[in-house]
Amino acid sequence: MPKADDIKHDSSFNISLRNPTGLDQGVVSAFLVVSAAGLAVLVSSVFWGFQMVILAERVVAAVDLAALTAADTHRGLISGSVCENAELILQRVDLALTTCRIVSHGVMVSGQLDLPIITHRASAIAGEK
Repeated sequence: MPKADDIKHDSSFNISLRNPTGLDQGVVSAFLVVSAAGLAVLVSSVFWGFQMVILAERVVAAVDLAALTAADTHRGLISGSVCENAELILQRVDLALTTCRIVSHGVMVSGQLDLPIITHRASAIAGEK
């Protein structure tokens, strides 16, 4: 029977309890790093998409409010100029007034929010029908 000292070990194939197959040459670590980076990109993309939807709805709500204010000004319920009041509402939420005009017993207002990579636009008509 061979003694323990007589057994030769091949150092090119290292088997241990931590790495039983000897095949882990950093592949699992690299896979985990790439997976974590991919997950981070996916999550940030989803949050960015939600933020764009929320900003678009904010633009629509602000333009609706500006159109209602302009219509009330046109009817004489609020003092001031029709388009100036609409512009004040939009400026309050950092939007730009693009169009303001009186149309058959109402007012049409358009506004936009300019971002570095996208522009959100909305328009609304308010007044009596």
